Amino acid sequence: MVSSISKHKGEPGAQQLVGQRIRAIRLAKGISGRSLAERCGVSPSFISQVEGGQASPSIGSLERLARALGVGISDLFEPGPIVSPYVTRVGQRKRLASTWSRAMIEAVVEPGEATQLECILVTLSSGGMSARTPQIAAAEHVVFATDGVVELDIDGDTYRLAAGDAALVPQGARFRLSNEGAGPGQVLLVAPRSGAGMGLFGARDTHRAEGESGA
Repeated sequence: MVSSISKHKGEPGAQQLVGQRIRAIRLAKGISGRSLAERCGVSPSFISQVEGGQASPSIGSLERLARALGVGISDLFEPGPIVSPYVTRVGQRKRLASTWSRAMIEAVVEPGEATQLECILVTLSSGGMSARTPQIAAAEHVVFATDGVVELDIDGDTYRLAAGDAALVPQGARFRLSNEGAGPGQVLLVAPRSGAGMGLFGARDTHRAEGESGA
């Protein structure tokens, strides 16, 4: 069975490391904080809070940040030693926590410059969600439930995915992941990488930006 995110919350500096990584990529690409905020549909103060480790973005916001920076969401993880360019052992997976989403996100395979697929494992604790409201899928992608139960909302219809269930989310569909159960739920998400101009999420639906409304 999957374990709760709680045991990972105490990892020192995880939120700060993600913020530092976002800032480093942004500066390396010559993108201002205000420009990044405009691309993501959030306030400049939210970008500043994220980069300073003072705010924890939702899963949806992390992907939008990555897409705006021209990288994959797994590129926001702290770089580690590459043992093999083809095989990633379970103990070698990069991971980061989203306290807002109550989720642990893991890179299933080591991302590379030529990698065309984003492949991440998401563990949602009870009450966790990818975003407050459904987001627009920038590309067709697969959601495969590996453990527990996760709710998947697609264009207003809600589907309960148990271990072994899979769903295809069409490009342009509004979707959201959530966990209303008592225990953690886990899904594998596979989509074209943001660095290839796509990603799991597209422009967010019309509503107030995260950091001001909280999603």
